[in-house]
Amino acid sequence: MLSSRGEIRVLGFIIFGLLLGMPPVSARGEEIVPSTLPERSLEIVKKFALLDFEGYRLGSEGHQAIWNLTIEDGEPDDSPMYLVKAYQVLSPQKTADGSFQVSVNYDVIGLVDEDRNGLYFKNETFVDKEGFPVKCVDKLCKIDLNRNIFHIPPHVSKEAILAWLKGLEGIRKTSEEKQAGRQTDASMSK
Repeated sequence: MLSSRGEIRVLGFIIFGLLLGMPPVSARGEEIVPSTLPERSLEIVKKFALLDFEGYRLGSEGHQAIWNLTIEDGEPDDSPMYLVKAYQVLSPQKTADGSFQVSVNYDVIGLVDEDRNGLYFKNETFVDKEGFPVKCVDKLCKIDLNRNIFHIPPHVSKEAILAWLKGLEGIRKTSEEKQAGRQTDASMSK
């Protein structure tokens, strides 16, 4: 039970900050960071999944934010792009080498891929289960992009893919590319 107005005020600030998406803070105003490596590995994957969902892997502008969460010794697949309506990040599991594997289940509702005629959309519904390898060194955890380990293409929201496709309109050159783009936009807009 809260015993003073000061404690009630601090609790109010914490709740207000959480509603605004700010990191939790202690009563002294210090950011509360996950204290265990499993918690830290979980938070890194949650951040990566959210940025990916918002389309950060689709354009060069957002790459830096998402790649700050990774060990840069590789580049993940970029095709096909999975159109996702929701995702769930599961609890981290410790691996034999002391790192962590954090699984994410994605509710996929379609794929955007490319062939010789350009981009196309394929309506397909399934749950994609992916595992993120996370290495922690000195309380710092990052996703390992080693080419032999990480093969996860972008998993993005419909809004993010549509915005990305709109940005491509100006660089499509051939009539086939333009037609494929219009068909992809139209099929995804349904």
